[in-house]
Amino acid sequence: MRIDNYLKIVGLVSLATQMIQCGYYKDAKEFKKHEHIGSEFKNIGKNSDQTIYVHLLAHTHDDVGWLKTVDEYYSGTQVNVAYADVEMILDTVVFELLQDPTKKFTYVEMKFFSMWWKNQTDDIKNKVRMLVQQGRLEIVNAGWSMHDEACINYEDMMNNMMKGHEFLLNEIGVKPRIGWHVDPFGHSNANPRLFAEMGFDAWFFGRLDYQDQEVRMKEKSMEFIWRPMFDHLGLSTQIFTHAMQDMYCAPDFLEIDERSHAGEAIVIDPSLETFNADQIVQDMVNYVNDAIQHYQGNHIMLPLGCDFAYSNAKLYFRNTDRLIKYFNAKVQNIQLVYSTPGSYLDAKKSDNLIFPVKYDDMFPYAGNEDDYWTGYFTSRPNSKKQIKDFSGNFHAFTKLTTMKVLDQSVSNDTVNQILNAKQYMLDQLGINQHHDAVTGTARQHVADDYKQRIYKATQLGNQIQTQILQEQIESLTNIKSSEWSWCNRTNGTYLDCPIFKYGNQKHIVAVYNPATIDQSFVKLKVQYSTYRVFYWSFEQNKFIDISSSQAEVICAGRLADQGDYVQDCELHVSIRTPSLSFNILQLVFDSQIDLNVKADSGNTHKISGYQELLVFEKYDPDNGALFDLLKIQSGKQYKIGFDMRVYNSDPGDKKNSASGAYIFKPDRSNQDSVTYCPMTDIKSFTGKFTSEIQMIFQNQDQSRQVLVRVRYYDVSPVSEWDVVLYGLPDKDSQGLEVTVNFKSMDIDNQNTFYTDSNGLEMQKRILNYRPTWNITAAMKVSSNYYPINSAISIVDEKQKLQMTVMNDRSQGGSVLQKGRIELMQNRRLYHDDDRGLSEHLNETDSNGKGIIVPATYRLQFLERANDFSYQRTEQIVIDEPLELFFTNKVDFPKSSKQSKQSGIDKILYQLDLNLPQTLKVIPFPLQRNQILLRVENIGDKFDTDYRSLSIDDTSITFDILDFAVRLFNASNKNPIKLNYLDVKELALSGNQLLKDMVKTKTDWNTTAPGDKDRQPKIPKDISDTKIVLSQQRIRLFNITYVIAQQHHSQNQNLHLLKDQKESQFLS
Repeated sequence: MRIDNYLKIVGLVSLATQMIQCGYYKDAKEFKKHEHIGSEFKNIGKNSDQTIYVHLLAHTHDDVGWLKTVDEYYSGTQVNVAYADVEMILDTVVFELLQDPTKKFTYVEMKFFSMWWKNQTDDIKNKVRMLVQQGRLEIVNAGWSMHDEACINYEDMMNNMMKGHEFLLNEIGVKPRIGWHVDPFGHSNANPRLFAEMGFDAWFFGRLDYQDQEVRMKEKSMEFIWRPMFDHLGLSTQIFTHAMQDMYCAPDFLEIDERSHAGEAIVIDPSLETFNADQIVQDMVNYVNDAIQHYQGNHIMLPLGCDFAYSNAKLYFRNTDRLIKYFNAKVQNIQLVYSTPGSYLDAKKSDNLIFPVKYDDMFPYAGNEDDYWTGYFTSRPNSKKQIKDFSGNFHAFTKLTTMKVLDQSVSNDTVNQILNAKQYMLDQLGINQHHDAVTGTARQHVADDYKQRIYKATQLGNQIQTQILQEQIESLTNIKSSEWSWCNRTNGTYLDCPIFKYGNQKHIVAVYNPATIDQSFVKLKVQYSTYRVFYWSFEQNKFIDISSSQAEVICAGRLADQGDYVQDCELHVSIRTPSLSFNILQLVFDSQIDLNVKADSGNTHKISGYQELLVFEKYDPDNGALFDLLKIQSGKQYKIGFDMRVYNSDPGDKKNSASGAYIFKPDRSNQDSVTYCPMTDIKSFTGKFTSEIQMIFQNQDQSRQVLVRVRYYDVSPVSEWDVVLYGLPDKDSQGLEVTVNFKSMDIDNQNTFYTDSNGLEMQKRILNYRPTWNITAAMKVSSNYYPINSAISIVDEKQKLQMTVMNDRSQGGSVLQKGRIELMQNRRLYHDDDRGLSEHLNETDSNGKGIIVPATYRLQFLERANDFSYQRTEQIVIDEPLELFFTNKVDFPKSSKQSKQSGIDKILYQLDLNLPQTLKVIPFPLQRNQILLRVENIGDKFDTDYRSLSIDDTSITFDILDFAVRLFNASNKNPIKLNYLDVKELALSGNQLLKDMVKTKTDWNTTAPGDKDRQPKIPKDISDTKIVLSQQRIRLFNITYVIAQQHHSQNQNLHLLKDQKESQFLS
């Protein structure tokens, strides 16, 4: 039912119309900030009677998928699974707010709100805008979903928030100022840092480690100022933080929603036998008296709502009205008021309190002494990889399509097609960042729905990408092509790729490099080794045969997902693909040639990369496969081990939860991991520029099998470890949790290791230690597990040695023994952990067997005196990998006449910028001649402090004007004159000018005033066009190209217009 029909039923349309006519509503373009009237709270903190004000926050927490799919939750279907109807929530809440101007409500998830919004009339939309402007409907957080904080990459965090904030600004005309993360299972340093840079002055969360909470409640430090990544960014990212005492649901005695069976209706009529108001008042007084002991000041917040609450808003609001009326009449020193997070924050500001400061993150999260929420760091590993791949594919899409919206010859229809596809891809990307999606904690049919959404979005985006590449290829080479396709997964076999269908037919491969650094090799899954490989020379305007010197194939026997045993052959091509550009390869079947690299003879197995040699020594039952690592520059030799290990999962009992989708809990009787299966075979292969060691790990009955391929390219200082973990066996209902293990026999890390924060700054970890409280833990393994999104590292400070392992998706990991890094690759469980899912995590293939999980790791062993860390360079390649597109529908030119000029031709020569190795540049198309440009320096003090490099040494200078002009010129075949560029720097979600956002920040009083003096001095920009990015800085710019009426050959007298007007998303 649309809400306008709902209003007409009760005759309230006229009432709402009268409110608009009385001047409550202004056109959305006239206001941009999410202001709060809140005048009733401005001075109450100074009252001499010290009345306690209880801010009642009516809210609903609407999971974007969990027990039901997104669509099922919105439409209210599948009531046998869960009673939840988001459409009815929004219908009835808005109705109640329009009926009574004293009521207030808080809403969060923009995905659901957008689904509801599109079905409303203009009249209802105007009424909702009025409610928001008056502060009675406050929209907080406003991400497309409430994203996770452990398993998500920082780019996806920003994209999720950008999508939601774009919708909110365009449709409602407001910018949220408060983050609201009440359900994610632990909190990273990256998230509050990014929230602060999106314009949030505060954020509220619900889940706090039980030991941390005990300390904070005693110290009255449940509210504090978080200063994340302080050593890089200082006070610029500080944010007020509120930890909820009892999570985000109402106390049992007030949980009156019809979904809940905890509370009862409030009866204030004493003549009724059901009268219960006095008891509820006493319960409330007890609650307030307890809460006021844990928060500073005379304002406390009490959430009224829970998961999918208020589907019958009249019921909840009616009882709340009764509570407020009866309580306030009976109790003198406590007052209950309808409120919102914004009003509560304003009241806290007026108290002029001094808050404690926090710098570290909040992982791992434990609900009690036995239950550490560290299993979801790994749960559904293939889904995590699919999401990671889709993120990289999306950024490749934005880079190609940005050039298209700057191409003056492109039709409006094409521009609209691109923008619609971008929005659809952001939609699906945002949904999959939800804290029950990327975490792997949804039910199986919901997880399948998430996968299908990504698949459809990838198909749509790739169709547009291949259209663009097809046009560029024809323009450059005169080669006409069609029917492009791509691999269904990036780490499968040739069976997952189009080449499987081509057989021995000739075909071409377009290799697009979306990264800001060149990539030197291409790896293709192939069916045969009998190919001639050709590379298109843009200089010579023809294909050149490089088979004899720059191409080779290495094969390994492997089980495929289809249950077949195949030769998993990989074609390696040594060819430089410049940044932001592409190459064209041609594969021609030729039985007279064989690129296959034969296995080395003898018992010595060694591979070599840049300045190092890895030699297999032996297999040791305790440490796995042992290798000698020779560092050529120093001549020193070190020892490294690799092993597959397994934790037997705790099955739980009536008193204890089992290991499940959320919780990682090794068997309580023996928490240590044991050997999963021994190494039984080893081979090595030495090619012209590629060398590889292959190891088979398996037990006697072959129920446990692993294929490991260790690889160097000749110019690489980093080794690649492809680990194919076959399906975990069904072990009589005994869950198994399998880890890969890299061990240095030389490094003594002193119980200390480092992990990334969502791909950003490395965080220092110490075994059995928390910086702000003394931890006691019975679960010695899971209490020391952390989310690893990009890297985990150990350092020997005395010997100045370091070992870093980089992964290709989010995983749980730790360093529980000296020198041994472990990362969990897969979990198969047979018990639920009692966290609401009511389904055990047992992923199987179509044959009912455990799923195959391939993963790739990169390992760098550093002598700090000699070596640079390549962690961030490798991260860029992992985040933005080569995109491969295939076709055998090709019409080759009959002559080799000179090819036409084109945009890609100009990219090759004009955008080959030799950009710094830690710089990321990501453009987003907004509309014709308008783009967003995100510029990042992902360098980290962890990688440079040991070399005594200063903040100036590691900062990057980037010329926005130069890049923008060259991007425009590369996008147009014919010279076009630009009149000027309108450049505005924005907050990181893109919904406001940076300079305006900075003005709204609060200068909080804290217990660490000295931080102002000890914070890093961030370098200033050189000019309006030349910006300086110190390490870990991320900046966002809106660039509008204003085209001159007369086109000339050069961009002469180009003007730069900077920060002249308010920025708004245009799409």
